[in-house]
Amino acid sequence: MEIVQLIIGIIVFLSLKFIIIKIIYNRIRISKLTREELRFDSIRPIYKKLKLGEIPKISIIEKYANSLESRTLTYNLLNKFNKAELFPKELLTIEKFSESYLANWLNMNDDFDNFPDEIIFENKMELKNEITILVFKFKTYEPHIFAEKDWLKGYIGYKSSEINSFKDPEIIMSNFSNENLTDSDLEKTIELQKLPANS
Repeated sequence: MEIVQLIIGIIVFLSLKFIIIKIIYNRIRISKLTREELRFDSIRPIYKKLKLGEIPKISIIEKYANSLESRTLTYNLLNKFNKAELFPKELLTIEKFSESYLANWLNMNDDFDNFPDEIIFENKMELKNEITILVFKFKTYEPHIFAEKDWLKGYIGYKSSEINSFKDPEIIMSNFSNENLTDSDLEKTIELQKLPANS
């Protein structure tokens, strides 16, 4: 019995030591990264290949492009190295990019603080101040606090003249309810955020 306890103790000790070493190594590694390297650290396998002048495997690009978390970052990196043609064509739409922007915003939002489990594009709205709004519905599963609310609405806004340029959106928002905001509600929110209309 004592031998079993000793073996378990050694395994726990070695596991903790490994975890601590990994945490310290990661902190040291991250502290040495340049601003650009830090920006693309979450898609490091693609960044390393491009930096060396090599073409990343398509399967790796597809893996990161299919992730809501890294879709737009993957495109931006490929575009930076003049390799945007490697990005999966089926994901090269403003709706798919907006999904990613909304998902990342939700993950960083203090109220939601998570990636949605499902997200679906619903429709597009044209506002009078030359802003195009893409409306999404999204939901999350238990044990998330918003799981009981079922589908919620999210909004991504672009200047109408830039809607297909794959630039960052001008506005990302949600009122965390399943009721659609009206044109008037959205326009008021845009005015409050001092979003510049097209001149």
